[in-house]
Amino acid sequence: LIEKFAGYGFNKSHSAAYAMITFQTAYLKTYYPQEFMAALLTSEQDNTDKVVKYIDEVKRLGIKLLPPSINHSLIEFSATTTKEGDEAILFGLGAIKGAGSSAIGKILEAREEGEFKDMSDFISRIDTSKVNKKVIESLIKSGSFDEFGYSRRALLDNIEKIVKAGAECARAKKMAVGSLFGDESEMVTARIEIENLEEFELKRVLELEKETMGFYISGHPLDEFREIISAIPHRLSSDLENLDNETALFIGKVEAITEKISKNGHKFSIINLMDFHGNLEFTVFLNILEKIQK
Repeated sequence: LIEKFAGYGFNKSHSAAYAMITFQTAYLKTYYPQEFMAALLTSEQDNTDKVVKYIDEVKRLGIKLLPPSINHSLIEFSATTTKEGDEAILFGLGAIKGAGSSAIGKILEAREEGEFKDMSDFISRIDTSKVNKKVIESLIKSGSFDEFGYSRRALLDNIEKIVKAGAECARAKKMAVGSLFGDESEMVTARIEIENLEEFELKRVLELEKETMGFYISGHPLDEFREIISAIPHRLSSDLENLDNETALFIGKVEAITEKISKNGHKFSIINLMDFHGNLEFTVFLNILEKIQK
């Protein structure tokens, strides 16, 4: 790759600078792969296609990617170890769609006093004016509250109860200011009773993760076919920009088929194909689509 890049014909000042950066990053990836990949993921956390590509590289390196944790995640991705002592990268709260930096900042601020013990403790300590229903919902779907012992289904089913308890707690705190009993923590602590439910099927869990993070963490819909797919020579969606007027085979799961009509009145479809590195869109005309659907 370095030799190929040299063929671009940069002058010495460019070549020396690129050589230095290449050496430094190669060194970091070799000897500090967790920290390097965590930094890389953080730098591209708003670019879903690149994040998906880097996550596949994380897996190839034998590093586990852990879902976000309300008690341990930082804003950015971070290097950590699992309970079993395996190398891992912890998902950053700042990369969760629908959460927002302002809300995440308030959560981290409240966490400085100590880890959240459970959902009641969490809702009692956060600023509900910033951490609203949309934020809590995104955190649930992403798996950020998994360590509290409730299934994502149970928390989503009780989202209204959780939000209501937070609003009542905020109101109690406001009334407690200057009150004779203002120092009584019990007066401003939420109490939420949640009946645990069986977790969603893996397919639904993955859908929720894709919705809030742009990709899958608990698994991948194509995981069970990984060996079969790997045995077939093919290209990945991340290779698209490197293809130069050539025929290529892509293998993936059809996510959606959108039917359209051209200006000439001819029917055609846009097929969204998902592989291990992201999504591709293909234009398919009616005669081909009929063959596919058969």
